[in-house]
Amino acid sequence: MSITLNGQLQLSMLAEQLMDIPDSKMLMINTDGLEIMIPRSEIDNYYKICKSWELKTRLSLEYAVYNKLIISNCNAYIGIFSDNKVKKKGAYVTEPELHKNHSKLVVPKAVENYYLTGQSIEEYIRNHKDIFDFFLRAKIKKDNRLLAVKDEIVIELQRITRYLVTTDGYMLVKILSGDKQTAIDKGFLCTPCNYLDDSIIAELWKNINYDYYIEKANKLLIGDTSDETDSEEDEE
Repeated sequence: MSITLNGQLQLSMLAEQLMDIPDSKMLMINTDGLEIMIPRSEIDNYYKICKSWELKTRLSLEYAVYNKLIISNCNAYIGIFSDNKVKKKGAYVTEPELHKNHSKLVVPKAVENYYLTGQSIEEYIRNHKDIFDFFLRAKIKKDNRLLAVKDEIVIELQRITRYLVTTDGYMLVKILSGDKQTAIDKGFLCTPCNYLDDSIIAELWKNINYDYYIEKANKLLIGDTSDETDSEEDEE
């Protein structure tokens, strides 16, 4: 704890000094680094401040130059480096680790593609060829129930269910303790997809609700990551 707190205080000291650079703008700062925008004419002054800080703290800094930063917050952003390598964090991650939630990856992929190529969100999503990037995941706790409901039809689903948002399908409903109900993707119809073969996939392509995914991508495009936060509510 003392190492962490001391490091944060020292980084704050560096940030204060860098913000004295004329026309500088602090973009992000967290526990182990910061991103700042400065005029090119102040680059020598910038390195002079950093080197002075390194001598005083006996810590070493690493440097990176961005061509572009798309920031929702310090835990969700896309960074495009000067060598065109891309760093993604939080809601903008397009290749999450296997144990993470892989829901609607077409959304961050469309946003990343927009910033890299300029192709519109709608064009990218409507022409995307990997159906698994449209899948979402519903996960409930052991003492809850997950139902697919359509008119008089009620189907009990397994605790972890993959589904697509489609133009025809079911309402997905979580039954919580005390029989309290909450809708998943409220206002949209969904198709559970826990079993797939080629014929099923062919039918699913016909019913994907592209407007849903386009709406989510446009929200992420302007930095709204609330949907990604809500999607983890059902974690145990």
